Amino acid sequence: MQAAVYEGIRDIRVQTVPDPEPTADDIVMRIRACGICGSDLHSYTTGAFVKPGQVMGHEFSGEVVEVGANVQGITTGMRVTAMPVTACYQCPACLRGEYHLCYNLGSQAIAYGLPGAFAEYLRVPRATLGRNVFILPEELSDVTGATIEPLAVAVHAVELARPEIGSKVVVLGAGLIGQCVIQVLRARGVSTLVVSEMAEQRSEYAYRSGADVVVNPLSETFVEQVGEAVGFGPGRRGAAADMVFDCAGVPAAFTAALRLVRPGGTVAVTALYEDAVSLNPSRLVWSEVKLLGTFGYRNEFPQTIELLRRGQVSTEALVTDFFPLLQTNAGFERQLAKDQAMKVMIQP
Repeated sequence: MQAAVYEGIRDIRVQTVPDPEPTADDIVMRIRACGICGSDLHSYTTGAFVKPGQVMGHEFSGEVVEVGANVQGITTGMRVTAMPVTACYQCPACLRGEYHLCYNLGSQAIAYGLPGAFAEYLRVPRATLGRNVFILPEELSDVTGATIEPLAVAVHAVELARPEIGSKVVVLGAGLIGQCVIQVLRARGVSTLVVSEMAEQRSEYAYRSGADVVVNPLSETFVEQVGEAVGFGPGRRGAAADMVFDCAGVPAAFTAALRLVRPGGTVAVTALYEDAVSLNPSRLVWSEVKLLGTFGYRNEFPQTIELLRRGQVSTEALVTDFFPLLQTNAGFERQLAKDQAMKVMIQP
């Protein structure tokens, strides 16, 4: 089969590789669509998380073409998506139900150790219907199916943060995860949504996703503009959002988050950072600000699929560019153009 193989920084080459061979516990999918994720970009530009020879791609959907003898409930021809990580279900984290924090994930995740979905075919290990493999409803296209994984990240982040109905919330960064967070927050019933974004196209998409106000973080009056929308903190020295979601992953955004959240509020960090940030913990102490890290998803795929099926959120319009497998490298370069592309999809 053909697969897009990572060979080094900004160097992905389409090569002929062996077809995947399932064990009795696995399935093989024919990939119909696979999205380029922000973490893929980290790998592409810095070499983080991957080694040469790795096939990346973990946001995918497709058709089942082979089913192992021990797999139940899954048949060939089914349209499915799957979680790229397979937990051990035995470690302390798994026994707590925190499968995404499994002690034994190691390098045995799809696209991180195991071959990923920038390929014609993909093996899904230990395939279990309803646990790591999920059927796509007829209402959802293959492209929408490939957005379930990143949308689940947003669903998990909002579930952990638990904003109350009527909350005033700020979202920093309007890439795909930010757009998904905006939509999930709207579905949850927040009253005011302010988005920080400098790219014009992403700002326009933020309004479509449900933002009330979009503010350029480079503006000299950035904090004041946010404050006008969500209220001001003590002495008008900052804004007073009930909650801030950091989906940007740059030090300036983290610093801004602490200026935008009210005393007793929550800052939820969903982004991966390439650069370190400076934090004086006293800022958390004197205002009792809660700092929350959110990672991946736990068991949110069914909830995410239902949100899409009911039309409470919609992701397909966020996919702006499509590339064939042979042009995967060009697709990555396009995804880097934040002022031009929202979500790039590879279609083998």
